[in-house]
Amino acid sequence: MPRPQKQQRQRRQNNAAGSSTRREDIHQAQLEQQLEDAVVHTNEMAKSLQPKATKSAYKPKQKEFKEWLTGKKLNLFLQEKVLGRERRTPGSRKRNAEEMEIEELFDGSSDSDGDGNGDQELHLENDDEEEMDQVENLSPQEQESIRLIGFSTIDQYLSAITALYNEQLTAGVNVMENQPRINAVKNLLKNARILDRQKRRDNYEDRAAGTIFDGYSTTEKLAQVVNYFLRKDRSEHYRNAMMLLLSHHCLLRGENVRSLDLPDAQTLSLEGEGVTPDIECHALVILIDHGKTNKFGKSQYGSCIRNDDIKTCPWMTLALYLFHRWIVVQEPFPNMTKPESWYNIKLCKGDNVDNTKEMQPKAHYDAIEKGFKACHIRSMAKTHAGRQSGAKMADIRGAGESDI
Repeated sequence: MPRPQKQQRQRRQNNAAGSSTRREDIHQAQLEQQLEDAVVHTNEMAKSLQPKATKSAYKPKQKEFKEWLTGKKLNLFLQEKVLGRERRTPGSRKRNAEEMEIEELFDGSSDSDGDGNGDQELHLENDDEEEMDQVENLSPQEQESIRLIGFSTIDQYLSAITALYNEQLTAGVNVMENQPRINAVKNLLKNARILDRQKRRDNYEDRAAGTIFDGYSTTEKLAQVVNYFLRKDRSEHYRNAMMLLLSHHCLLRGENVRSLDLPDAQTLSLEGEGVTPDIECHALVILIDHGKTNKFGKSQYGSCIRNDDIKTCPWMTLALYLFHRWIVVQEPFPNMTKPESWYNIKLCKGDNVDNTKEMQPKAHYDAIEKGFKACHIRSMAKTHAGRQSGAKMADIRGAGESDI
C-alpha cells in the first residue's frame, strides 16, 4: 500500500478515537453537572423546608455575622459584637409572629450543656413592653443583669453561624479548614457560661427562674387560668382555655396545638375503663405527624380522658368551644361527606372569616401571658407552658419517665 494512503487511514483512526474521547469527556462533564445540580436542589429544598422558627432565629444573626465579619474569625466576632451586648428590647425592634415561635424551637433542648435553661434568654428577648417598663424600678446592678444577653443567646449565635458555614461548605464557597467551632470558640463559650452564672449570683437574681418552679404545679392554679378565659365568654377565649388544657393533658407544644386540623382530633373507646361497666369511657386522641422533633411524618399521639374535675377537663372546654363556634357564633358546620371539604379546617382557628387559617404564634403567646399574669403565675415559657407544667405535675404525682 502506498505510504500516503496508510497515513490517511491512520489519521482517520486517530480522529475517530479523539472524537470518541471528546464525547466521553462531554458526557462525563454533563453527568458531573447533573450530579452537582441534584445536590444543590436537595440542599435548597432542605433549606426551604426549614421550620419558620429556625429561620427567624438564625437569619438576623447570620446577617450580622456576614455584614461585620467577612473573612474574620468567629472568636473575634463573639468577643467584639456579642459578649456583653445589651439584649434587644421591644423599643429597638418590633416583635413579630415568627419570633414567638423561637420560644418553642429552643424550649430547653438547644442547651448544649443540658441544664434545661436553653430558652431562658430567648424568652427575655421576647418580653413585652410592660415588663420592660418595670426595669426602671430595679437597682442599677439588676438592670444591667437583665439587659445583657446570657449564655444561651451566645450559644444560639454559634448555632446560627455554624449553619451558615455548612451552607457555604455545601455550596463550595468555603473549606473544611474554616470550620467555626475551633478550640478558642469552645473555651470562649465555657468562659461565658461561668461568668453568666457568677453575674446572676452577684446580682442576687431569682434562682427559681427557669427551673422546676416555673409555671404552675397544682390543679388549683391551672383551674384559675382556665376560669380566667371562660369568664370572658367569647369564642377565642374558649379556644384559649381548650388549647391550654390540651397542651397540659396531651403534653403538646404550642406549634402542635395551633396546627391541629379537625381530623387530627379522634376518639377511642376504652373498654372496661368506665366508672361502672355500663358507662363507656372514651379517650380523646390527638394525631401528630409533624413538629420540632418530628420532621418526617412519624405518627405520634397525645391522649386524655374526661377529668373528674370539670374545671380542668379538656373535654369540657372542647365541647364549650365547638358549641360556641357552631351554635352561638353560627359558623357553618363542615360538610364531612368529602375529606377535601373539612380536612383543612383548623380546630383552633385563628380567623373568624377563614377557618383554615392557623392561629398566629403571637396571639397564642399573648393570650397565655395575660392569663398567667392575671393568676399571678410566673413562667418563662408561654406557648408550651402547658406541656412543661403538665410533665412536671405528672412527675410530682409519681408517673414514670416512660409515661410522660
